[in-house]
Order: sequence, then structure tokens, then C-alpha cells
Amino acid sequence: MTESGRFESADGAIDYRRDMAKIRVPVMVVAGKVDRIANPAAVKDGYRALGGEKVWLLAAEENGFQADYGHMDFLIGQRAATEVWPKVLEFLDGRRAK
Repeated sequence: MTESGRFESADGAIDYRRDMAKIRVPVMVVAGKVDRIANPAAVKDGYRALGGEKVWLLAAEENGFQADYGHMDFLIGQRAATEVWPKVLEFLDGRRAK
């Protein structure tokens, strides 16, 4: 997101939000509830802009996680390998070519 409040390239030439609607491959979007870099509300807004099949995952206690996740927690956090990665693998396995 730029200072204009739009999700665009630094020079303003590319409107990423508009182009996100053109995405047709399956996408899993993972957000951390206490992420201070990629605010979950902003991430969800981008998720809504996606055009194809999509899955939303908010890494938070309210969704059965042991803790509310921050920016890097779902990648390298103490419980990432047992709580998040299996969900991502399930998503990917469900789209594997047969």
C-alpha cells in the first residue's frame, strides 16, 4: 500500500488491486491476528480482491491456534510447523495434479 492508500506500484503506474481480480489460480492467504506489518484487515481486503478460488486463514486463538500469530510467526514461530504448515500442505495437496 502506498501513501495514497491504494495498493499500487511505487510510481502509481500499476493498480495491483484491480489486477488481483484477474488471478485465476487457487490462492491461500494466511494472516496473523496480531501482525503489525501486514494488518489482518488490510490482508483480508486484498483477499477479497482475488478473482479465483481462494482460502482465508487467520492464525489466531479464536480459530483454534495456541496463540495469536504475528508477522513471521506462521513461518518460523514455535508452533508454525504443527499448526500452520499442515493447513498449507492440505491446501496444496488438494490441488495436486492427479
